[in-house]
Amino acid sequence: MIEEIRIENFQSHQDTVLELDDGLNLITGPSDSGKSAIIRALRWVLYNEPLGDDFIRISSNQCRVGILLTSGYRVIRERSSKDNRYLVVDPDGKQEIYTGFGTKVPQEIKKLHQMSKVALDNDLETTLNLDYQLIGPFLLTDSGSTKAKAIGQLTGVHVIDSAIKDLARDLRRTKDNKKQELSEVERIDEKIINYQDLPKLKEEIDKKDKLLKQIKEVYTKLQEYRSLKEQWEDLVTEKTELNKVLNKLADLNRVESIYQQIKEYDSQRSNLQEINQDWQQVNRALKEVDKILKELSELDRIEKNYQQLVQFLQRRDKLIELQQNLQKSTEELTASKKILKETNKLDQIEKKLTQIVELRKELSTLKTVNENLSGVNKELHKKQQVLSKLPKIEKSQQLMLQIEKTKERLDKLKKLKQKEKENKKNWHKGQECIQEVNQSLKSQVKAYKTKLRELNRCPVCFSRIEADTLEQIIDNYSVGGIESE
Repeated sequence: MIEEIRIENFQSHQDTVLELDDGLNLITGPSDSGKSAIIRALRWVLYNEPLGDDFIRISSNQCRVGILLTSGYRVIRERSSKDNRYLVVDPDGKQEIYTGFGTKVPQEIKKLHQMSKVALDNDLETTLNLDYQLIGPFLLTDSGSTKAKAIGQLTGVHVIDSAIKDLARDLRRTKDNKKQELSEVERIDEKIINYQDLPKLKEEIDKKDKLLKQIKEVYTKLQEYRSLKEQWEDLVTEKTELNKVLNKLADLNRVESIYQQIKEYDSQRSNLQEINQDWQQVNRALKEVDKILKELSELDRIEKNYQQLVQFLQRRDKLIELQQNLQKSTEELTASKKILKETNKLDQIEKKLTQIVELRKELSTLKTVNENLSGVNKELHKKQQVLSKLPKIEKSQQLMLQIEKTKERLDKLKKLKQKEKENKKNWHKGQECIQEVNQSLKSQVKAYKTKLRELNRCPVCFSRIEADTLEQIIDNYSVGGIESE
């Protein structure tokens, strides 16, 4: 129940407060005094209608309508340029704000005032608690269908009406769909007429695809044939070059003879290597001899020393003889000392003894020189033996150089011989492959011409052409210069 209505800036009401009593309340007044506006204000707060903001009082930018319920809650509807909301104030003064509800009324508001509209069906609603001005009593001025819907709601048969209505809608929709589908079938049938020759076209396309596949295979083999032809030409060129090389090489017998000579040279080279090793040893010995000769200065001086040595030897023999004599003299001297002790010739004897000692020193020096001279003679003998072999070394070096050059030529000849064998083998393979490709190309060209005659179409654009023109194309057609059989 509503106890109080307050209307602010709503149509003609600037700030109106209506306190309602229990039971029946009547609102009276002259025309255009705002009675209908009170009804519209109540519909606005209870049912959120009318929409928009045309009901805001002129000279104001906001309006507000509130109702106080017997439960103590106050429901307020506000609208301004910034706000569009519901406010609920509980008996304790606590507020709750509801926004974003669109054209509907929040469920919390409906639960508070419990004066919601009643739905007669999916498209029709009616109010039981509040009605417009000049509207007759409940259902009396409504149409028969509205009355039937209302009675159906009251008696529970609205479910059957709703089912009948849904069934009618489904039937109507089904008929429309059927009509559209039949129309679509007819349209497709008309289009299918234009495609009656599709099987024939498919057969032709299949034939053309098959022919195109054959042409591609022929073209691939043609490319292979051209590649083989280029390889064959390369092999012919290489063969010509090899023949030139073979002509320059005379014959293999001569090469074999040269090879035998090379083998002998190689054996000689081994011997010469041994000689070279000996020569190197001799060279090292010569270096040692040179070193010794350098130490001995010159041979002339050695010869001179040798002559002096011979003289020394002669003198040594004399000295030996003198020594023997000295010994005898010593013995005699010893024997004579006893006698000389008693004589006055002692001074002379001492002089002779001094001469004898000096002669002994010279003899010792000559022995050392003799030993050195013997060693030098032995080394000279060895050097002379080695020097007798030296003239062969230069010849060995020349032979070694010739052997190395001959061996290099022999290796080149072996490689050329092996390459010639491989080239001959590849050439034979190439010839066999070319023959196979030629046979295959001939058969493919023959099949291609037969197919062109069957199709009677241009081989390039596949359009139909005259039989004479096709025959001219076929007569002039060849693959890589190869005519069909």
